[in-house]
Amino acid sequence: MYGPWSNHTGNHNALYPSSKQSQWEKSHLNMNAVANNWIKAGINRNKLVLSIAFHSLSFTLKDKNQHSTYSPVEGQLVGVLRYSEICSNYTDFTEVWDNDQKSPYKYKDDQWFAYNSKEAVSIKGDYIKSKGFFGVNVWHLEDDDIHGVCGTKQVLLKYLHEGLGNKVNFGN
Repeated sequence: MYGPWSNHTGNHNALYPSSKQSQWEKSHLNMNAVANNWIKAGINRNKLVLSIAFHSLSFTLKDKNQHSTYSPVEGQLVGVLRYSEICSNYTDFTEVWDNDQKSPYKYKDDQWFAYNSKEAVSIKGDYIKSKGFFGVNVWHLEDDDIHGVCGTKQVLLKYLHEGLGNKVNFGN
């Protein structure tokens, strides 16, 4: 829920808020808050479909030594990265698990991006199932590793399916 309008790094598809966010951001810029806001507005949770992004938004840091969530960024959004690009082209980036938001981010020098890993989509699938939401929407399916460049084909979709409580064959 962060993007080109942001002046600091943030996960555009976080499950929960970061402890570094303002109170308004905590109550609006994560999946849990958005879902709860819809429920408070009168929508039944069994009619809500939550979305999970299979892409990332990348930022340029103002200071390469400040690379955590909520670090100041330089100018506009740098670009959009598919998971298939992340798993194959950004292996030399440092990865950090954000336990607040239940997802990772990566950085190197002044480049930074948050994304949904296998673990993050599985956790989100479990959240959606355990809270009784109607279902899940994937944005965009083709952003997954559809050709198995990094191993298992459609690995994010398979981990999401597992998180939703289904038995999954992880072979290609």
